[in-house]
Amino acid sequence: MSGKNGMLVNRPGHNGTYVSFHDATLNGTVVLSYDAGWSSNIIYSGSTIIIYAPYAWTPGHLYYITFDSGVSSGNDFCHAESQPIVDPTFWQFDIWNPAVSSTTTTTTTAPTTHTVTTRVSEQEVFTWNICFT
Repeated sequence: MSGKNGMLVNRPGHNGTYVSFHDATLNGTVVLSYDAGWSSNIIYSGSTIIIYAPYAWTPGHLYYITFDSGVSSGNDFCHAESQPIVDPTFWQFDIWNPAVSSTTTTTTTAPTTHTVTTRVSEQEVFTWNICFT
């Protein structure tokens, strides 16, 4: 997450504000949840929030992320808190499934075959933009 126009962002001054990762394939089951007030997996640095999310992500599953109100606050406007993000379609991501990978095989004029496999790696660090109103 980055503050709007480079605005500095801060950890909330209270506990009980969560960043949660949900498995949409399993009806929105929460698979990770961090309290932004104290979790060392959420790092506030200048205008960026970095979320370290080590998890055994399931290939082929669709995930989404929600934020409680006040996960971060700005330095301007009396330390305004971030708005909640609860829409399951707002921040979605999926995990590459090697069983359905994209493979292209081509044969050149010489008897040589080349195989190209397209992959998306499993993600553990997430960054996004955030806007304070």
